Amino acid sequence: MAPGYITEQQEEEQREALIDAQATDAAIHIINGMTESGALARVEGVHHLREEAEATDHCIRDEDGYVESYLDSAIERPSSQGLNPKQIYAIKHKIIEQFQ
Repeated sequence: MAPGYITEQQEEEQREALIDAQATDAAIHIINGMTESGALARVEGVHHLREEAEATDHCIRDEDGYVESYLDSAIERPSSQGLNPKQIYAIKHKIIEQFQ
């Protein structure tokens, strides 16, 4: 297999991980007072900004090339510190179910 080649299974796993992360971020925004539509719009907008930051190397990468953090703190993932993990989980799964 050639370096950099991604199998369909790996691509699907990456897509599922992205959906899970975005739904988690949206759930955190909702718990912090945003409307569902506002939270989803925010997550989508941040996703595009992250892609742009990664393409232009406006991020810090680990030794394996994965993004550790972004130079613009506005596009970092929201903190779940102090929030109820069960509540985040429930809202996240509700969001995921809506889009399946």
